[in-house]
Amino acid sequence: MKKWGSAARELAIKEREKQLLNFEGLSYIHPAEPQLRMGERSVPPEEVSAAELAQASMKRGRSTNQSGTPGVVRRKGRGNHPGYWTAQSAAGGRWLSKSFSVALFGEDEAKRLAIEERAAHLTQRISQRRSEKDTSASSSGTGPTSRKDND
Repeated sequence: MKKWGSAARELAIKEREKQLLNFEGLSYIHPAEPQLRMGERSVPPEEVSAAELAQASMKRGRSTNQSGTPGVVRRKGRGNHPGYWTAQSAAGGRWLSKSFSVALFGEDEAKRLAIEERAAHLTQRISQRRSEKDTSASSSGTGPTSRKDND
């Protein structure tokens, strides 16, 4: 959509509707279709930033998550060691990870510390993205341009 624009999107929708009129057989209109078409349109994909999509994926829980917090996992220890709670994140192509020993802190405290560390990772990542966004916005188009005239 970014490449071709909203006018191209509207043309594609009209063309699709025209094609659907030619179909016969198993196609049918869903009972909620008229209401959905009359209602408010959702936010077009180009208005959702990449940072917002990344944030949503970082907050998504997994079915195998034992902590209840995305990015906080329980690691088994070796030998007689009871294990670790680990906060993990990916930022700028690098893997951030910090572990808290259950033997040193206890089960609940190690888990709490890992959850706090994960929150710190996310806060750090958000502030980095904001500063990158501010830097790129301030550097784009504000400086003088030199143009050489060919007379």
